[in-house]
Amino acid sequence: MTRIKVDSKTAFQDGIERRLGGQQGNEALIEFSRQFFAQVPLSELLTREWEYAEAVLLDNWHFFKSFTGRAKVRVFSPTLQANGYEHRKAIVEVVSKSLPFLLDSIRIELSRHGIGLADVQQCLLSVVRGRDRLVINNDGEANETLIHLEIDRPGDFKQTEKRLREVIRLVQRVVDDFAPMRRQLLLWSDEFGVTSGRGDLLEGYDALQWIYANNFTFLGYEELEKAKDGYEVIEGSELGLARKGFYAHGQQLVDPGDELVSYSKSSLKSRVHRPAHFDEITVISPRERNRACRFYGLFTSGVFNQNPIDIPVVGRKVTHVFEEMGLSPFSHTGREVSRIIEILPREELFLSTLEQLAETVEKIYALQERRIVRVLVRIDRNGHFVNCLVYTPRDTYDTELRLKTQELLVQQFNAHSADFYTFFSESALVRTHFILRVDPDQRINVDIDHLESVISDYTRNWEDDLRSILVTEFGEDEGEQTYQQVAGVFPPGYKDDYWPATACGDIEFILNLTEDEPLKVCLYQWRIGDRVETRFKLFSRETALPLSDVIPILENLGARAIEEHPYELRLSGQRVWLHDFVLELQDVGQEASELKMHFEDAFLQTWYGDKENDSFNRLVTSANMTARQVWVLRAYARYLGQLGVGASQGYIADCMRRYSDIAHTFLSLFELRFDPDGERKSVGAGVKRLHR
Repeated sequence: MTRIKVDSKTAFQDGIERRLGGQQGNEALIEFSRQFFAQVPLSELLTREWEYAEAVLLDNWHFFKSFTGRAKVRVFSPTLQANGYEHRKAIVEVVSKSLPFLLDSIRIELSRHGIGLADVQQCLLSVVRGRDRLVINNDGEANETLIHLEIDRPGDFKQTEKRLREVIRLVQRVVDDFAPMRRQLLLWSDEFGVTSGRGDLLEGYDALQWIYANNFTFLGYEELEKAKDGYEVIEGSELGLARKGFYAHGQQLVDPGDELVSYSKSSLKSRVHRPAHFDEITVISPRERNRACRFYGLFTSGVFNQNPIDIPVVGRKVTHVFEEMGLSPFSHTGREVSRIIEILPREELFLSTLEQLAETVEKIYALQERRIVRVLVRIDRNGHFVNCLVYTPRDTYDTELRLKTQELLVQQFNAHSADFYTFFSESALVRTHFILRVDPDQRINVDIDHLESVISDYTRNWEDDLRSILVTEFGEDEGEQTYQQVAGVFPPGYKDDYWPATACGDIEFILNLTEDEPLKVCLYQWRIGDRVETRFKLFSRETALPLSDVIPILENLGARAIEEHPYELRLSGQRVWLHDFVLELQDVGQEASELKMHFEDAFLQTWYGDKENDSFNRLVTSANMTARQVWVLRAYARYLGQLGVGASQGYIADCMRRYSDIAHTFLSLFELRFDPDGERKSVGAGVKRLHR
């Protein structure tokens, strides 16, 4: 196998054509090869071998030549014997007449069934076919297409083929009926145009003309007649996906009320062009109010960039918003409101009533960039959807927050499914539009204040809780000032391991580190469920503390180090190291809380070299002595050594540790005899008590 090594697509095409030179009558094949690889990036071609590229090309060429006018689909695992190449993925190949939306619709169908795409190639070709030959015209309008996809292996190849053939049938029906559906729209708009010039008729006419001006992708159409129990479809009027035998046929129409032209969302999702719920446009005849029509389709992408005031029907709603708020669109506040309306989801503009849109805009304007959570809910008139606009602080938004919020909304509204669309702007708030699919027959009664409260708790991060604790602990001014000093100081690892309340205690040590006192320590107890751990924190300015220096001191203090958790913090450009040791205290005579002051003082004095680091220091934990008291007993042991006593210093220290009560009594006797502040009478009495 020869790896492809070229520096341009032109060089690649030259290489392919040299390899095809032996093919008889290869002009069409060469032109086919140019189209086949035209959309493949050079970077992807360089990952393949020449033999593989040629085999894939020839296999697709033979499949393309077999096309006789009826769409062909094959889903297979390629083999060397049958196809000339092998691939770990499954292959989908489709050859058909050139149809708009075909590739998009195939991708939608594969995604519906959880089949992932690895590679996509499509050729749009202008082809003239004869009985035994074909010609590919490089300059003509494309009339045939070949689609080559690499996909995850489906569970059932034949079933996947069947589904893709159905998609082609849907697309073909939409394409065939596209022009007739547009003609129907013109006929209905004519009814508005030739009727008297009432305002609602003019608005309806403008709306239909706006829809006709490439603002709507027509996917289905049907005419309806009002009956006793609602509207019924007039048989034979259906077009596109609303025809009999297609999945949009026979959908119930919710009474549009007094609106001659109204918009709504269908409970059905489109399987053509885009995987979105159908946009429905319902038109009531101005001449015969018992006659109506409904268009199924999708608003085109250009609609989402148009100024809402220029969209018929929507423009009237926007005007009503300004009237309700008592604003001019040209005032400073009016321009702010205009911006709010422009960036609202288009569904809200099309589907909201006058009152709903005005209420929504007023509530959004009232946010005023505050870091708060706001939930705005609107229920569609057909009852199939609940639309929730959720505003959350930008700096707290992430995927986890979105998932938690979505799960909460689905649970509270008893929704079957949910879609979401997130909008980021220069605002301090992020807007997520949740569209919940619900049972139209269920009664919805949800406490919005409760929703906002729960989502607010979701948005609170570690830093927010720390700020609240500091304000509670030190008051509004001092707490906020302290938070500004330490905001962003704690690394993610620290936040994962400790609550903000713990950090509040650590902050005091961190802020008190100076050049004269570069080390602070804290002995404390940490409760984990029913278990209590003894821990020892060291706060070091600028430098990390070597374990080889720390652990010997701890061991001579009777503390065995089980774990160490180091954290590097940055405060005002300076580094602060926090070392948190999990300790096991040996021969402890008192509770850790009672040892705290003596242990911390002994460690610091030993660290700075004021006291010696030897086994006498164990008396701090076993006898709850101070470092100074241990120094006295160490001095006696040294004097005994000078007097020639045979016991070693380590042996004497071990005896004092084992018999710490006697060591403590001996120390008390020393203090009674030599305390310069003691009274002679009380000293004698005290000595007698100790002797007893």
